[in-house]
Parts: sequence; C-alpha cells; structure tokens
Amino acid sequence: MGSVVAYDNYSDAESPQQHGLYALEFWPTDPVPEKLIEQAYHTISAAMPFLPAALAYHPVGNTHELEYAGFARQFADKNIRSIDTDSLFAQLDSAILNKGV
Repeated sequence: MGSVVAYDNYSDAESPQQHGLYALEFWPTDPVPEKLIEQAYHTISAAMPFLPAALAYHPVGNTHELEYAGFARQFADKNIRSIDTDSLFAQLDSAILNKGV
C-alpha cells in the first residue's frame, strides 16, 4: 500500500524559494522491492505533470530505510529524487497534532 503525501510546509535549505514537497511513501512495515518503487515513482510522476518540483521517494520506517540503503546510489544515478525523514522534518521545531480548544 502506498500514498502520495503533500508536505505543504516543507522548505528545502538548498532552494529556499521552493516550498512544499510531494512524496511517494509505502506502508512502513511492508518490504517493497526496488523495481516496484521505481515503477511506481515513474508511473505517478507521469500522471502528475502539474507538480511544481519532482516527486520524491520517502523511505518511511526502519524497513524501508534499511532497504533504501542498498539501492540509494542507483536511484541517484537514475535521477529518482529521494528524501530521508531527518531531512524532511529538519526545519520543524515542533509538530502540533491537535490544536485543542
């Protein structure tokens, strides 16, 4: 199971004029083979030509992070944009889950 998640408040330190990020994510505990991630990335990217910047693959959780370590170089060589959790949330100093009353 996968999702495209909009991180509207993401700000890239290297491109401060660019705000927001769309990320491809899979269920954190389900192993997903590299080829299927690549296929999903290209299929979704082609179906979303309106994105202001390239879709990013975000390996969520230990299962995906460990798998990604084995093919990160191949993704970079194929220009498949990726982002890790630390980089995605680096600019946040807090996360409000419920504003309350």
